[in-house]
Amino acid sequence: MAESQKAIFDSLGFKWLSKKESWDNAYELIKCYYEYYGDINVPEGFTTSDGITYDENGINLSKWLYLQKSNQKLSIEKKAKLNEIGIIWEINKNRQLIKDLCLQYNIDYNRNIMILKNMNVQLFISKIKYLLEQNKPLVINNLLNPLFSMSNVDMYELFNITNQDLLKKYIEKESSYNGR
Repeated sequence: MAESQKAIFDSLGFKWLSKKESWDNAYELIKCYYEYYGDINVPEGFTTSDGITYDENGINLSKWLYLQKSNQKLSIEKKAKLNEIGIIWEINKNRQLIKDLCLQYNIDYNRNIMILKNMNVQLFISKIKYLLEQNKPLVINNLLNPLFSMSNVDMYELFNITNQDLLKKYIEKESSYNGR
């Protein structure tokens, strides 16, 4: 950018962000999205300024996530932060594990593909375990129990539990028992 162009932006009070500030801002938005919706299955082209609602002038979260997954130089710290909110690094492997679970539990993957195609396998396992523990059906008329597609807000309102709670109860606890 030419100095004259930069001067115009400066005179308008434009705040220049470093790469770290820019990454941290986008991460805070995706974290808000995760805390509200319970996953990071961001619709393609979703732009936001608050992490929850659409704002055409906001950051494109789906594009930002894609760039993080394809960034070979992403630091260990940044990868750890993204892992905390359930990023799926190996989409094909994740999808195959979900298909295998669908076979195991008699779930029609193709009929439920819109919910399952981007779901984190650990979250899928957690929801299966929760429903089985509650003696609730996994499928109703060949469609997944609505719990599988609920936001954190709706899950908490109806069941007093969030996706994070389910992961802690069924995945993290199991990992600690296995010495992981």
